[in-house]
Amino acid sequence: MNRLNRMAGMALLLGVALGTSGCLVNPRDQQIAAEQARQDMLYYQESIRILKAKTETLEQEVYRLRQDLNSSGTTQSRVIQGQLDGLNTALEDLNRRIGSVDAARQADKKQMVDELSRQISALLAAQQSQSRSRPASTRSFSGEGYEHVVQAGETLSAIATAYGVRVSDIVEASNLSSPDQLRVGQKLFIPAR
Repeated sequence: MNRLNRMAGMALLLGVALGTSGCLVNPRDQQIAAEQARQDMLYYQESIRILKAKTETLEQEVYRLRQDLNSSGTTQSRVIQGQLDGLNTALEDLNRRIGSVDAARQADKKQMVDELSRQISALLAAQQSQSRSRPASTRSFSGEGYEHVVQAGETLSAIATAYGVRVSDIVEASNLSSPDQLRVGQKLFIPAR
């Protein structure tokens, strides 16, 4: 802007110098040059005024944008903090729910174990009373057969198949009260065919 002022001033001085230098210049040409210099000066002054106004407007806009940025940064921080607080609350609620579900699961597990223990005790008591009231079985076998020691993973049906006898023959010959519960090391009598 200062540069435009200087250029306008120089143009005016040049016009005046030409008019006063003693050169033979037509007064009409001097008037035209002076008018042209004045017009140029007015043009440059108007350009400077417009540029100053635009600069001021831009400075105001920059100030407003900075204010908005600071304001939105604070607002955004508050929004993010609010979201984090909400997530923390939801997480605490989930932890409480997990804790109560786990406690209920433990209570259910204890109740099931107690119920199963009671039923097993009742079954064992019933089996013992049956085995006491049941007369000793009379073997219809010749007394000949094999002794078999139960190994890990063996089932009564696999043993019966291996010896070529029926499962019921082994149950009766070995006097098994619970044939579905073999123990490793248990001795079974396998009747001869």
